[in-house]
Amino acid sequence: MRTAISRQRSAISQRAGREFLLDPNGVTSRSPGLLAQRATLGNPPQSQQPQRGCDSVPPVRTRLTHSPMSEVIHRMVATPLGLEPTMQPLPQGSSLRDQPWATRRNPFGVRISVPPCLRGEIIRCLSTMTLIFCLFATTLLAADRNAVEAEVQSKVVKLFGAGGLAGLQGYGTGFVISPNGHIATVWSHLLDGDTVSVVLSNGKRITGKVLAAEPKLDLAVIKIEAEGLDYFDLSTIATGGPGTRIYAFSNMFKVAAGDEPLSVQHGIISARTQLSARRGRFASNYAGPVYVVDAITNNPGAAGGVLTNRDGKLLGMLGRELRDSQSQVWVNYVVPIGELAPTLRAMMQGEYTRSAVVDPLAAVRNIPPRTFGMILVPDIVFRTPAYIDEVLPGTNAEKAKLQPDDLIVFLNGKVVNSVRTLQAELNLLQPGQDAEFVIRRGSELITVKFPVPLDLDEKQE
Repeated sequence: MRTAISRQRSAISQRAGREFLLDPNGVTSRSPGLLAQRATLGNPPQSQQPQRGCDSVPPVRTRLTHSPMSEVIHRMVATPLGLEPTMQPLPQGSSLRDQPWATRRNPFGVRISVPPCLRGEIIRCLSTMTLIFCLFATTLLAADRNAVEAEVQSKVVKLFGAGGLAGLQGYGTGFVISPNGHIATVWSHLLDGDTVSVVLSNGKRITGKVLAAEPKLDLAVIKIEAEGLDYFDLSTIATGGPGTRIYAFSNMFKVAAGDEPLSVQHGIISARTQLSARRGRFASNYAGPVYVVDAITNNPGAAGGVLTNRDGKLLGMLGRELRDSQSQVWVNYVVPIGELAPTLRAMMQGEYTRSAVVDPLAAVRNIPPRTFGMILVPDIVFRTPAYIDEVLPGTNAEKAKLQPDDLIVFLNGKVVNSVRTLQAELNLLQPGQDAEFVIRRGSELITVKFPVPLDLDEKQE
């Protein structure tokens, strides 16, 4: 022990500069000589009692040099710990890195050893300050989010119109696009009546009329008699991409009928892609760019709602409910407002008139198996197997040497488990497309391919 102390005394005596040596009671000794240093290196006098109940506390040594940052550290750290060193400028032509006590981990020119009895207090103080900061930041974020939601809620309306039968809801959502009462929404059965009831965010109910519609975009504009409404400015629209954090506002499941707030869902944009309903699988007229969102947004009554970013900027309009009739997969998509804005402006200016109603299901063709020269067994039970009952002469089925009692098990890669399933898949075919059948005959599988007639629509007419 004595040898270690002697080595430390020798090292200190060779250092340049002024040292400040403090005992556990905070007594400072300013001594450039060796006397005070030797006195401090030894054990403290018996009359000096350790602070805060510490049994054995090593000396605290601090060295500071004069710099703006060192003054800040002194005020924030040294003073609360009871350290009162004297500032000393660096020697001429030297830097902090040249000093024997400086290290690269210490860019401020300060070196402090904290007594163990104070470490717990410091950790508790820092933990408390961190907790207070997190709570304060969370409060600010919540307040900002509430302000954005309140702003958007005032621009979205509830719609009530035709429907209520056969699973057709009589309610929906729209959003205000002008201070004079123009409201955009999705084109649906809700607007089949002469008028539609519009409920504003303050609960006021106003009767509106369909001003114009564009079935190809699944878009319609309603006009109500009102002035000074909060609205989305179509000239300051926003865009998003994968990863954009979003809010979705809608009256899904009829959660609001008066001045109650609409549903708000949080999520992100998963992708921007093309919505294709070319095979009639989805009952949608729109085929164009869409946002696919990571949230269950397309629910009953949600069509016509809005998608915004976290700043409340309009990104798009929620689409209708789309579901794969075979896999039962729902598609949560949003039509970007950039695709709708030019048409909406034209509608507000009176350049559009109400278009004829287009029923998406009416475009689905009825293609019987007879088209390919096959007559199936009668569909008697719910899942009647798709057996061929008769092959018509002079048809593709006869040329492919199909036979009665052949069982159709696949059509274009889709499993055919009944006559009804086969008919549903046939109805999705397009003129000029190939129909690939997989036939089971005993233990053998036979694959045949027939072209869909190009004049299919003319034959059906």
